[in-house]
Amino acid sequence: MAGGSVLAADWPRFRGVNGTGVSPDRDLPVEFGPEKNLVWKFDVTGSGHSTPIVAGGRVFLTAAVEKERRVYALDAATGKLQWTQKLESQREEPKNRINSVATSTPFCDGNTVYVFFPDIGLAAFGVDGDVKWRRRRGRLQRCTACRTR
Repeated sequence: MAGGSVLAADWPRFRGVNGTGVSPDRDLPVEFGPEKNLVWKFDVTGSGHSTPIVAGGRVFLTAAVEKERRVYALDAATGKLQWTQKLESQREEPKNRINSVATSTPFCDGNTVYVFFPDIGLAAFGVDGDVKWRRRRGRLQRCTACRTR
């Protein structure tokens, strides 16, 4: 996670607050590295291509570990794991050879974090990690750019 004012604003969905990929914050770092503008690191178990989001002082991201789909919540200031939710996949879905089934970026409305996995469906968690609901779905014919809005 980069330092500075990055932690000042929420980035609750893919490409930020208004979907443009442009932050309203100013003077953000433009260079990153192991010793440059890095506040903390978190080793994610599994694979995932979703964009992390920031909402309410937490970073949310997804990953896939074999047949398990994971949602992580981290403290945005420290990188400390706040909670993990695990969903078990009961089937395999076709996917792009360079992607993971954890490709869709989560979305947070301030109270609820919504995640989508093509082999699981849509799930909602409170920002404190409690399961709100889950909606299974049928098989996808093709999923080349699955994401939540």
